[in-house]
Amino acid sequence: MSTTRTRPASLPAARHTWTTRLRAEVLRVRSRDLAAVARIGVWLASYADADGGRAFPARETLASLAGCGVESVTRSLRVLTEAGMLTQQRRPNASTVYQLMVPILPDTEEIDWPRHLLHYTETRQRRARAAEKQESIAASEAARDVRTASSDAVRTASSAGVPDSVPGGGSGQRPRTPSEVPDSVPGRPRTASPDAVRTASPAGAYRYLPTYGRDRLHDHRARVAPGQVPAAPGAAEDDEAAVTRLASAMQAAGMRVSWPLSPDEREQLARQIATVGADALVEYAARVWRTVQDRPFSARFFLTQWLTLQPLPDGTPGGADGPSRTGTYLAAMAALADEMRQT
Repeated sequence: MSTTRTRPASLPAARHTWTTRLRAEVLRVRSRDLAAVARIGVWLASYADADGGRAFPARETLASLAGCGVESVTRSLRVLTEAGMLTQQRRPNASTVYQLMVPILPDTEEIDWPRHLLHYTETRQRRARAAEKQESIAASEAARDVRTASSDAVRTASSAGVPDSVPGGGSGQRPRTPSEVPDSVPGRPRTASPDAVRTASPAGAYRYLPTYGRDRLHDHRARVAPGQVPAAPGAAEDDEAAVTRLASAMQAAGMRVSWPLSPDEREQLARQIATVGADALVEYAARVWRTVQDRPFSARFFLTQWLTLQPLPDGTPGGADGPSRTGTYLAAMAALADEMRQT
C-alpha cells in the first residue's frame, strides 16, 4: 500500500505580504499621489530579500526605474517611513539599507495617508507658488479697498460759501449760461445784489497763482537743521577726489581693495587725508598688509586705524605702532644702489 507524502503550505514571504498590503491601501484610498509613492515602494521591494530586508538600491537607480526625479524618490520613501511601512538604516559612505515593515493596526483603525502624503505634495515649489498667490490676492484686495474709499469720498459744498452762479434746480428755471452772466469770475462765490444784477467783486480778480504746472520758486533755499553747518559748494567733489587719489596710491603700492564707503565715511577720510597726508595712510596700510595672514579685500579694514592716526610733533605721521622707518630704509637702499652703479 503506497502512502502519499504531503508537506504544509509555506508561509508567504514578507516581501509578498508587504506588496499586497501596499496594493490594498492604494485601492482603498484611490489617490494619484499615493499611487506614485507605491510605484517607488514596489521597485524598492524588488531589491529586498524574502524576509523584506537588505534592500539598499541607490535613489538614482529607483528614479531611473520609476521614471521620476531623485527628489520624488526621497519624498516617497519619507512618506512610507512616516506611515510605518518602511525603516531606514543609514551607512557611512554607502547607500541606505531599507527594511519592509507591515503595520499591524486594530480593525477600527487605518493608516492616515492624507496626513503622511503632505511630505510628498508640500514641496518648496508649491509653497512658493502658494505664497505668491496669497501676496497677489492681498495686493488686489488692498487696491480694491483704495478704489472703494476714493469713490465714497464725495465732495460736499460748504453752507457758508455756495456760489450763486450754480442753479438751485427749481421748477420752471433753466441753468444760466456764461453769456448771461456779464461779470462773473469762475470759481468765486457770489451773492446776489439787491437789483438782481451781478457785479464784480471789489477785491478784483483772483490774485493767487495756481500751484500746479509750474516749477518751484527760484528764491527758495533749503532749510538747514539747527546747529548744522551747510556744506560748501563742491565739498563732495573734493572729498571724492581725495579718496580717489588715495585709492590710486594704494593700487600703485600693490594693494588692491574695494572702496564701499558711505558719504560720511568718505568725508571723514578726506579730512584725515588733509591732516596727515595720503602717503602716511598708504605707508600704514603697507605695514598692515605685510603683517596680516589673509589679505584684506575692502578699505573698511583700514578705515578705523586710518582715522586714529595723528601727526607727530616733527611732522612724521604716527599711530599705535610708532613712526615708520620705511621711508628711511628705502632712501638708504636707493643711495646704496647708486653707489654700486658708480663703482
